[in-house]
Amino acid sequence: MESMNKAQSRSHEQKYRLLLLDIDGTLRPQKCTRIPEENVEEVRRIRSLGVQTAIATGRGRNSVPDAMLNGLSPDFWICAAGAQILTQDGKELFASRMSQTCMEALLCFADQRDFPLGFSFDDGLYFYRGFSYIEARNRTFGIPSTDRDCPNRDRHRKGMPFSAVAFPTQEDIQFFTSKHRDLGLRFAYFNVQTDDGRVGCDILRPDQDKANALDFLCRYLHIPTASAAAAGDGFNDIGMLKAAGLSYAMNHSLPEVKKAADRIPSPQGYEIANMCREIWPV
Repeated sequence: MESMNKAQSRSHEQKYRLLLLDIDGTLRPQKCTRIPEENVEEVRRIRSLGVQTAIATGRGRNSVPDAMLNGLSPDFWICAAGAQILTQDGKELFASRMSQTCMEALLCFADQRDFPLGFSFDDGLYFYRGFSYIEARNRTFGIPSTDRDCPNRDRHRKGMPFSAVAFPTQEDIQFFTSKHRDLGLRFAYFNVQTDDGRVGCDILRPDQDKANALDFLCRYLHIPTASAAAAGDGFNDIGMLKAAGLSYAMNHSLPEVKKAADRIPSPQGYEIANMCREIWPV
């Protein structure tokens, strides 16, 4: 039996050679302010088996505080929902940025409809309007914040953003998508919402998807996409979950996210640790 388990473990090691993990609500559960030690230990264990790891987040790299990582250092970073890919030491492998047209359309609309709007840049998330709302929201959810106030609205002069973050109403979203259908922007809702009628969401360009980043990394590592495993819980994870050879959606995920995944991990303890032990048995 022991030799069978070892053979089975080797089989898994050979089959899945890349693991992509969303951070908010996945690697870092909603109830935690940082990645739990058990998840950190399991990700380190599978790295010791030769598996490459990537944190795949809607955030920019500088919007993930070191304290939140709890000492975890992945091999790669997929940032801004696939708009930027970095190595462990910060080397940029890929970047795709928002156009001036998209940015101006969003900012003009946010001014008209009066909702908070921020943009994700290389050095962090800058809010061009509604920063006080963001500060209050982060306090409510106990989220460590690296967000910046940018009342002068001039950060884009140093370089365009990867994506946007907004807190409109459903009516705002419907109005914008009907008015600016040609831009093809997608509103990917956050899993955690407030009850004030506003919808927290990433605003993504048509080609901006974690699935494309997964494909890029597999080609970079010279491995098939079937050898990639992935886990997530939000709308911006759906493409990645569909593209991976094996995918997990967290138990609290919305039905659309669960439908995109192959499996749901055990809810006992920490889901990512459970998933790692299931794919790569101890």
